[in-house]
Amino acid sequence: MDETEPLGMRRMTLGLVFGSLVGLLSYLALEAGSDLLIQLIAHQFFGFEWSDLHFFETIWFLALFGAPIAIVMGLLVGLPVWQVAEARPLRSWRSASAYGSIAGAVIGLIFLLLGLAIGLQTFLDDRSSYNSWSYGYQVTRDGLPTAFGWLIQLKTLLFYCAAGAIGGIAARFLAIPR
Repeated sequence: MDETEPLGMRRMTLGLVFGSLVGLLSYLALEAGSDLLIQLIAHQFFGFEWSDLHFFETIWFLALFGAPIAIVMGLLVGLPVWQVAEARPLRSWRSASAYGSIAGAVIGLIFLLLGLAIGLQTFLDDRSSYNSWSYGYQVTRDGLPTAFGWLIQLKTLLFYCAAGAIGGIAARFLAIPR
C-alpha cells in the first residue's frame, strides 16, 4: 500500500476498535499501578495496613463494562480525529501517538464534564449532599471536587491521554499495512 493512498473506512474502524481496547487495557494498567503504588507508600511511610481493595473485582468490572464504552467512545471521538490526520496524511508512529493522545484527552474531558454536571446538581440542591474521601483526604464536597479532588481529576486526565497515545499507536499498527 502506498503511503499516501487513503485508508478505507473498514480498516480505520478495525484499527479504532483495536486501539480502543488497547487504550482501555492501558488505562486499567495505569490505574491499577497507581493504586498499588499509593498503597505501598501508605504502608511503608505512614504505617497504614493493607486493606481489601477489591482490586480484582474493580478491574473485572472496568474491563467488562468499560469495553463497550471504550469502543463506542473510541469510534465517536477517534474517527473524526483520525480523519483529520488522514487529510494531511499523517501516518507516522509519532503522529499516531499525538492524535491518539488528543482523542484520549477529549474522552477524558467528556467524562470530567459529565461528572461535574452530576456533581453540580448535588451542589445546587439545598436538600442533598455528597462528600467523599480517599486516603484520608476529602475529594468531593457537596458533589464538586475539592483541591485534592481536582488533582485526582488531573491525574485521571493524564492517564486518558497516555492510554489514548498507546491506543493510537495500536490503531495505526492494525490499520496501516506494512
